Amino acid sequence: MTPTELIYRAWIYTPKPIIYKTSDAKGNPIETECNFVDPRAHKNYDRKWSGRCLICGAASLGGIPSKHMLGDSYTDWSRHKSPESTHICDGCAFTMLLNMDSRRCGLLRYSFVADRQLHICNRADLRDYIINPPDPPFVMVCAVSQKKHLAIKSVISYRRDNFFCMYEEEPIFVDRATAEDDIRFCEALRGIGCTKEEIEKGIIRYDKIKNYGIKAAEKLEAEFKRRLRPRQFALCLHVAQKMNEEEAICYLGLTRKTNT
Repeated sequence: MTPTELIYRAWIYTPKPIIYKTSDAKGNPIETECNFVDPRAHKNYDRKWSGRCLICGAASLGGIPSKHMLGDSYTDWSRHKSPESTHICDGCAFTMLLNMDSRRCGLLRYSFVADRQLHICNRADLRDYIINPPDPPFVMVCAVSQKKHLAIKSVISYRRDNFFCMYEEEPIFVDRATAEDDIRFCEALRGIGCTKEEIEKGIIRYDKIKNYGIKAAEKLEAEFKRRLRPRQFALCLHVAQKMNEEEAICYLGLTRKTNT
């Protein structure tokens, strides 16, 4: 089974409508209905074609001619497994099609997890799946730009303790236990007032830790140095939320200075 075949099957068995939940800049909840296109309903779908998919190379029965799918802006030609083929299989087509009648809805717009069903994820949802992955096999994708076809580049994971997550176009090998630690470390730093940009650069501002004594900076610097998983850490920082301040202080083992 290819990753896109798993994703397509997951969507078929997912109750409809699929609702994506997020919030605006002010924190107000927003719900969006995800109306993805079934490739078998495409006007150019060829049920009689059989062969190997242009993109994934899997043996397929039925598909969409690539000339009706890939435009001038498409740039992933070098990734094609069967460049001599003329058609794109159901799975790859599903992950790439845009619903022009529903705000150009397409899977490239969303982060998602596909196992037995397709789960469209906001950052908090994806965070929870990294900490507690589904039963394998599954595909996990974190879309940042929401402009790239990531599903055709994704990887199937067969274990929960060690798995892959596409972080944009890069497959990140994730160790679940250390990823949970990385996520909570980032969330704790945010809880004491650090921004994601500062955490990414390893910067701990003095005004954020001055109330915890001179040893606090050294302790946090040591925590950064022991996290020798830069790409996993970047993924974890991206999905990290924010602890409340007291929980963050406790997690980081900080102690407020007392006045003398």
